[in-house]
Amino acid sequence: MKTASTVWILVSLFLNLAALTAKAQIVPDNTLPENSRVEAGCTNCTIEGGTTRGSNLFHSFREFSVPTNGSASFNNAPQIENILTRVTGNSVSNIDGLLRSNGSANLFLLNPNGIIFGANARLEVGGAFVSSTADAIAFPNGDLFSATNPTAPTPLLNVNPNALLFNQLNPQPIISQGATLQVPDGQTLTLLGGAVNVEGGQLLAPGGRVELAGVASPGEVGLRQQGQEWRLSVPDGLTRADVAIADSALIDVTASGGGNIAITARNINILGSSNLTAGIADTSSSAVAQAGEITFNAAETVRIAEGSNVFNLVEPGGVGNAGGIRIVARSAELDDGSQLGSYTYGRGNTGDTRLEIADTLSLAGFGGNDGYTFIGNIIWPQGVGDTGDVIVSADSIRLDDGAEIGAVIYGTGNAGDVRLSVNGTLSLAGRKPDGFAGSSVIGSQVTEDGIGAGGNIEISANSIALNDGAGIVTAVIGSGTSGNITLEVNDTLSLSGFSERNEISSSIQSSIISSRAIGDGGSITIRAGSIILTDGGFITSAVLRGPRGDTRGNGGNITISANSIALNDGAYISGTSYGQGNAGNISLRVADTLSFAGFDREGLFSAILSDVGRNVTGNGGNIDVVADTILLRDEAQFASNNAGQGAAGNIRVQAESVILRQGARLTTETVSGRGGDITLQNVNLLLLRDGSSISSTAGIAQAGGDGGNITFNGDFIVAVPSENSDITADAFDGRGGNVDITAQAIFGFESGRSTPQSDITASSQFGTQGTITFNTPDVDPTQGLTELPADVVDASDQIAIGCSPTATAQANRGEFYQTGRGGIAPSPTDPIASSDILEDLQPPASWSASADPTAEIVEAQGWQVNDRGEVMLVAATLPTHCGR
Repeated sequence: MKTASTVWILVSLFLNLAALTAKAQIVPDNTLPENSRVEAGCTNCTIEGGTTRGSNLFHSFREFSVPTNGSASFNNAPQIENILTRVTGNSVSNIDGLLRSNGSANLFLLNPNGIIFGANARLEVGGAFVSSTADAIAFPNGDLFSATNPTAPTPLLNVNPNALLFNQLNPQPIISQGATLQVPDGQTLTLLGGAVNVEGGQLLAPGGRVELAGVASPGEVGLRQQGQEWRLSVPDGLTRADVAIADSALIDVTASGGGNIAITARNINILGSSNLTAGIADTSSSAVAQAGEITFNAAETVRIAEGSNVFNLVEPGGVGNAGGIRIVARSAELDDGSQLGSYTYGRGNTGDTRLEIADTLSLAGFGGNDGYTFIGNIIWPQGVGDTGDVIVSADSIRLDDGAEIGAVIYGTGNAGDVRLSVNGTLSLAGRKPDGFAGSSVIGSQVTEDGIGAGGNIEISANSIALNDGAGIVTAVIGSGTSGNITLEVNDTLSLSGFSERNEISSSIQSSIISSRAIGDGGSITIRAGSIILTDGGFITSAVLRGPRGDTRGNGGNITISANSIALNDGAYISGTSYGQGNAGNISLRVADTLSFAGFDREGLFSAILSDVGRNVTGNGGNIDVVADTILLRDEAQFASNNAGQGAAGNIRVQAESVILRQGARLTTETVSGRGGDITLQNVNLLLLRDGSSISSTAGIAQAGGDGGNITFNGDFIVAVPSENSDITADAFDGRGGNVDITAQAIFGFESGRSTPQSDITASSQFGTQGTITFNTPDVDPTQGLTELPADVVDASDQIAIGCSPTATAQANRGEFYQTGRGGIAPSPTDPIASSDILEDLQPPASWSASADPTAEIVEAQGWQVNDRGEVMLVAATLPTHCGR
């Protein structure tokens, strides 16, 4: 592999040789049946002759260079369509003047030794211009027009060429040093060599095609004509060379329609504030005009850096649709405030922006003039139209230093969708430098002065990490409806860290933030292996009041499923409405543990929240949580609150264990509306410790509203009496809520009134008291009793007179002991009974032997265990030997 210094030495040698040959004349080689003719020693040269085959004109030269401000004019007949020119000597072609042809003929320049276009190079051709360091031009019948084996063209070379052949191991480069090369509207400008370097200058093909390609080994590159355009086809298996565009170079194909840019190489480097632009120019007037595409295909890396840009756009005053951008590469890098996207400044839609990256896509750095690194589509102020979609696939994606991927509306229109497919990790981190707002973001949004709907965001990844205030955001800050967010994460989704300057936590949010919007917040759907939120990280769907008035709309729903979820250090999940509308619902499905703990740097607790703000007409959303274990501590909350005029939402929890510690709460609260219901289902253990509580409260502003109901259905509820952990369904002026508990046992609570102890209450300060109902397992106190006979029986008649067992039988007999409970109650809910001994004061029965034993009544003689494991007394008698 060549080192950077080796490459520089080779390029330097090439440039030095080119300088020596730049003064060379145009010298025919006399290899054609009718040779090319040119005046020797000319500066402005006219090229005559050549061999004609059909509509093709062939020229062949030993040397071909145009000196500074000189010219080479091909004097072709009007019927000629293609002028094919080869250089068979050993010198580089140095073009620092004008190349001209007659009519609309296409001009092909072939020199395997290399081609350099100087700063004064220009084109005046009527058709396409194809410049290549290939060894030969091939035709469909298999014949060649070769520069390295210069035979005469056969009569069959009367059709369009269809390939360019490279025979050398290291094809020579094509270099443009500040040249301005332009072809007529709709025509093609092609540079195909070893390495292709565009060092400043301009390559222009309005409404046509600019194509650059680098080849590093022997092989065949396809060439076909499509309409007026000539297109290359580089096989995937052909080793490629680099293409570099630098020093403020410009490649521009904008026009009233059409216009394509295509680059195929090993590495594609666009550096030094260079720009590649396609799209609809300001001269367009057709609403149906359609711009072409920008496509990059790199075997290795595409790098756009140092403030360079790649745009497909509708210019100010232009009317029509911008085309798309497609990049295929092993890896891609955008740095230093560089941008890539499809934009509208005029009237029309943008195209799609697509990246297919086999390995890593990285965006980082920040350029001057508030230039953040960006991939996406934008409708700019005064622009009207919808953005296309942003579609990215990669093994991993990393955004740093405030970089962004998204679709944005500054004008009027709808934002497109953003779809990312990541085999490995999607990572967003880093903030913009001091003086600039914001952290790294993936978003689809309508800005403050924009009008339209936000697009959807769909991301699939193995893991997602948002740090330093980074976000995945759909938002409408102007007027419109926010888009939806869908995340599929095989492993871990983590949000952590603040943006220090703006004090913004890492977040996933779909929001309406406007003073004039009428629309709903989007929904958020997340499926992940595990979810970890720390440092105030949050997931929210919100409708927020703008600074100049009220927003109208409902918050979107949040649906999350994961194996485990942990919210720490003030992290939260919320559905919020501070405009005129309802808060969204929140639904969590957790296979294992859902835990909440810790405070953020402002002292705020971790929570699941559904909030409706003050002076708002709307209801709180419902919170629905299913998990194996739920653990809340450090004042963490599940809360559905309404500070406006509506009702709070309901909270439903289903879990094996629900543990509340250190002031944790399940709560619904309203200012004047009805309190929400709280339902705990199929809970094996509900444990409240350290002042934790479950409460539904209405009328906290001393207004109306009935308290919500609290329902528990499970096994055990446990609290410590002295820790003041409460279950309350209270109201101020309305009716107190009902508390309905079905459980095996309840420990540690008083009921009916509020005390400093742990209580269960359902009260109203001025309204009707609620009810408290305990449903415990049914116990029948008469179970197991037998009705006594009405007649008194003489007990002595019931005693059998039996034989005394022999000594042997007496020794082998079994024994049974009944010791009682030792003072233990039959069940935890029964009172402890006295353990006094009951004395039997009746006289003992006498015993005598009888020769005639009766079998009418036989006392139990032993015991045995039945097939169910139960002990039973049996009447089987021991062997006896009476009368001996």
